Amino acid sequence: MATTALAPPLARAQTEKPELSFSADQVEGDVRLRELSLRGNVVVTYERFRLTSPSLSLHRSGRGIEVTGPGEVVFCPCPNPPVSIGFAGGVVAPPADLILEKPTLRVAGWTVFALPWFWMRAPTRPGILPPNIAYRGADGLLIGEGVHLPWKDGDDYDQLDITAAGYVKGGFELVTRFWTPRSTNRIRWDHLHGDHLAVTAQGSYPLAETGAVAWDIDAIRGARARSAALTLDEAARGYDRAGGQTIFGAERAPRVGPHRDLGRRRSDRPFRHLGWTRDDHGPRR
Repeated sequence: MATTALAPPLARAQTEKPELSFSADQVEGDVRLRELSLRGNVVVTYERFRLTSPSLSLHRSGRGIEVTGPGEVVFCPCPNPPVSIGFAGGVVAPPADLILEKPTLRVAGWTVFALPWFWMRAPTRPGILPPNIAYRGADGLLIGEGVHLPWKDGDDYDQLDITAAGYVKGGFELVTRFWTPRSTNRIRWDHLHGDHLAVTAQGSYPLAETGAVAWDIDAIRGARARSAALTLDEAARGYDRAGGQTIFGAERAPRVGPHRDLGRRRSDRPFRHLGWTRDDHGPRR
C-alpha cells in the first residue's frame, strides 16, 4: 500500500535508525517494499553526510539504504555551497559509509572532476585519503596519495594518516598525522633541493591516577624551513617552541618543566611561556 503525505515545507520524518533523518515538501511511502519517495527541497542527513536534491528515492536493503538521485553531497547547510559532490545514486551503509555512483566534484556549480564511483568511509574504518594535488609556486606541481588507519583504544579510536607525494621537478613530501582523544601530532618532511622538517604536537597523557604529562611542540628546521612553509604564520615565526608540563595530585606539588624556546625572536627578546625560558639556537635559516 502506498501513502502520500502533502506536508508543509521542511516536514520531517525519521527512519528506523535515529541517525538518519530527512525533510521534504512531499513524501510517498510504500511499507511493503520499504521505499520512500521524497520530492521538493529534499535534505537527507546521515551521520556527517548531508544529501540534497529536488527528488530522491530511499530503499532499505541488505547493503544499507539505497539512494536514487540525482542529488548532491554538501558539506555545509548554506544555500549555495561552494564545493559539492554530485551523484546519480548510492548506498548509505553502516557504520557511516557512503558509496556514490557516478560522482562529480563541483566547484561553484561547475564540474571539475568525475569518477564512475566513489566510496567515502567512516573515520573509524581504514581507507584511502583523497588525492593530494597542489601547485606550490616555484616548487611546481605536487601529486600524492595517502591512507587512513584507525584502531580501537578503549571506548575511543586512535587515528593515523600517512600521505606521500612527489614533485614533478623531483623531490618528495611525507606527512604523518596521528591523533587520539588526548593529543594531535603532525610531522612533515619536504625534500626538494634541500630539506624542510616541521613538527607540531600538542596533547596530554595521564600518569597513574593522580598525575598527567602535557606537551606542546611547534618547530621547523632545514634549509627550506621558510621557503617550504605552507602558512604565513609558519613562515613568519622567528623561533621554535617546545614545552612540557608534569602535574601531580594534591599530595604532591605541581612541577613545571622543562619548557624552553628553541630559537630567538627577531628582536632578540626570548619568548616566555609557562615559567622559565631559555635560548638555544640562533634564528631559523
